[in-house]
Amino acid sequence: MSFTTGPAPQTRRDDVVETLHGHTIEDPYRWLEDADSPETVDWVDRQRSFTEEALGTLSARESFRARLTELYSLPVDIIAKHCGGRYLMWHDDGHAAQPVVQAAENWRDLFDNPTTLLDPNGWSKDGTTSLQTAAISPDGSTLAWASSAAGSDWTSFTLRDLDSGQERDPGIRTKFSGVIWFPDSVSLLVLDFPDKETGETAVTKAAGDPRLVMVRTDTGEQTEVLPAGPEGTLYWGEVSHDIGEDGERTGDGWIVVSDAIGTSHDNGLTVFRHHLEDGHSVVDEGRRIAEADAAHEIIGIVGSTLFILTDDTTPTYRLVSFDLSAEKPTPTEVIASTEHPLSTAVLAEDVVVAVHMVDVSPRISRWSNSGKFLGDVDVEAGAVLLTAADEHQPDVFIHATGPSSPNIIYHLDATTGRLEKVQSTESGQFCARVERRHATSADGTQVPYWYMRDETNDATGPLPTIVYGYGGFDVTTTNTHSPLWQAWMEAGGAVAIVNARGGGEFGAQWYRGGILDNKQHVFDDHIGVLLALIDAGLATPDTLAITGGSNGGLMAGAVLTQRPDLLAAAVPEVGVLDLLRFHKFSSGAAWMSDYGNPDDAHDFEVELAYSPLHNVVEGRHYPATLVMTGDHDDRVVPAHSHKFTATLQRAQGGDAPILTRIDRSVGHGAGRPRASRVNAAADKLAFIAEFTGLTPQF
Repeated sequence: MSFTTGPAPQTRRDDVVETLHGHTIEDPYRWLEDADSPETVDWVDRQRSFTEEALGTLSARESFRARLTELYSLPVDIIAKHCGGRYLMWHDDGHAAQPVVQAAENWRDLFDNPTTLLDPNGWSKDGTTSLQTAAISPDGSTLAWASSAAGSDWTSFTLRDLDSGQERDPGIRTKFSGVIWFPDSVSLLVLDFPDKETGETAVTKAAGDPRLVMVRTDTGEQTEVLPAGPEGTLYWGEVSHDIGEDGERTGDGWIVVSDAIGTSHDNGLTVFRHHLEDGHSVVDEGRRIAEADAAHEIIGIVGSTLFILTDDTTPTYRLVSFDLSAEKPTPTEVIASTEHPLSTAVLAEDVVVAVHMVDVSPRISRWSNSGKFLGDVDVEAGAVLLTAADEHQPDVFIHATGPSSPNIIYHLDATTGRLEKVQSTESGQFCARVERRHATSADGTQVPYWYMRDETNDATGPLPTIVYGYGGFDVTTTNTHSPLWQAWMEAGGAVAIVNARGGGEFGAQWYRGGILDNKQHVFDDHIGVLLALIDAGLATPDTLAITGGSNGGLMAGAVLTQRPDLLAAAVPEVGVLDLLRFHKFSSGAAWMSDYGNPDDAHDFEVELAYSPLHNVVEGRHYPATLVMTGDHDDRVVPAHSHKFTATLQRAQGGDAPILTRIDRSVGHGAGRPRASRVNAAADKLAFIAEFTGLTPQF
C-alpha cells in the first residue's frame, strides 16, 4: 500500500461543555454546525483540498471512474402514472445529468413515439436542479411539477398550460409533497410549513409543523384541510375521483389523509368528501376512521372503497378495505396475512396486484378486490417497483431489477394476467454469483445476508469485501442492481448486503427489534456478518470494509467505532452521527420514532451508548475512513459528518487516514446529477480498494 497523507487539517476546539442527564458532554466542534459561517466554509475548503490531494494518488481511481461512467450510462425508464389522459415516464438516456419526463396517450408510444414534457437539464448550469415529481391536471390542460435546487428537500412548484406553453409560479414552496390535483384541475393538495426555506438558515433550521391545505393555483387562496397536528406531525394525502354511470370521472370523490408523528411506523387516517361548487373543488368535514395505533398504508380508492395495507392484527401485514359510505367504516379483510410479509399492492380495475417478500425476494400475485386468489405473476427479481396506471384501468407496469440486471419493464394486464416484457437494460456479460447466507448476532438472532461476487471470479481464500446495510425506519433492503456493486465485483471484490433488524424485511416485529432500546441490535447484526465472513474464510479484517448512507451512515459509524479491529476501511455517507443533537436540526426531530428523544433521560442513555461521535476513543487505532456528505444537505445536516471527521482525525492513534469528501451543491442524495454520482462512487471504491488490497481487474 503506497497511500500516504500529511497531517490532517487542524480544527479549532472550543470549550463547550454541557451537563446532560448527569453526564458531562464535551462538544468542542459545535461551531461546525453553522454550515455557512466563514470559518466553517474555510474548514470545508481545507478538508476538500486535503482529501482531493490524497484521493488523487489512488491508482484505481481512474479505472473505477471509467467503468462507472459506462455503468451509469445504461438507460433506465420508469413509468410513473396515467393522468390527464396521458401516460408519464421518467426517461434516463444514460448521458444527461438528469432524467426527463416523457408522455404519450398510449403506453406503447412511451417507447416508440413519446413527447418530452420536461427536461430539467437546462434548469441550472451544473445540473444540480432536479425534478422531484410531476402530474397533469384531470382535464389534461395543465402540467404541474416540483423542482429542487442542489438536492434540497425543499421544492418549488411550477405550472404550464399545455396548449399555450405558458408557465407560471403558483407560489407553492414546500417539501415532502407530491403533485396531487383535485377534479377542478385548478386546486392542489399540499403541505404548508410555517417557516419556508430562507437563505442561509436553510440547512439547519426546522420548518415547523405543517398544515394540510388545498391551494387554488389561479388565486393562491388556501383552504385548510387539517391544521398543524401535535408536534412533529406530517400528512400524506390521496384524492380520488368518482366514476359516473357513463364511465367518466365526476367532480366528486374522497380525500384520504394519513397522519404520523415524524417517521413513526404507526399512522392514523382521516377521510373527507369533496365536491364541485361553481366549478371549484370544495372539501367537506372529515371523519376519523383509524387511529395511529398501527401502520395504515393507503393503497388506493375505488368508488367508495378504500384499500389499506396494515399490521393492525399481524406483524406481516394484511390488506383490508373500508366502505367509506358507511356511517362508521370498519376494516374488511381482503388478503389475509401469511408468514411472508405483504410489502405492497396496487389496484387495477377489479384486481389487486400484491407483492409478498419471501426471504426478502419479491413474489407477485393477483387477487380480486374481494380477496379471491387469481394466480401468481411469473417475474423473478431481486426487487420490483409496481406502477398502476390508474385504479380504473388494467395496466400495471413492473420494473424488475437484480444484481445482474439493471432494469426490465413488464406490462401486466391485471384483468387477464397476460404478462409482456416491453423493455430490458442489459449490463453486458456480467453475472453475479449470489449466495444466501446467515450470521449469528450477539443475542443469537440469525441475520440473513447476500454474499456476491462475479460469476467468473474463481479466486479462493479471502476477497476484498464491502459490507453494506441500513437497518432502520422499516426500510426493506433488497438485492437490487447497483453500478457500484457491479464495478466492485468486476474488479475482483465481493459484496455482502445485510438484512439487519430495524428494516422491514420480515415484518413489523423485525423492524421493532432494531429501534429505540433495541437499536444496538442493528450494529450487532452487521458485526455478526463481519465475523461470519471471517470465520468462513471469505474475508479477513485486512480485506473488510463497511458502508451505508443516512441511517446506514449511522450504522457504519457505530460499527467502525465499536469494532475497528474488524475493518480495513469504513465509509459512512450522510450519516446521523451525533445522536445527542440530531433532533435540533431540519427534520431531525422526525426520527425520534427510531432513535428516541435525547431530551428524555432514558432515551439519552441508550443513544449515548452508541452515538458514533461520542464513542470515539483518543489514541485508538481506527480503520481508514472516508466520511462523505454534501455541504448543504438539509435532511441530515453536514454538521454530523463534520464533527465526526474532526473528532476522528484528532483521536486517530494509528496510521490509517481519516478523510472527508464534501460535495458542493449536493443534498442528501436525491436529484444528484450523473457526473457527481460517478465521481463520488469512483472515489469511494478506489479508497476502499486501496485499504482492502484490491487491484481492479479491468
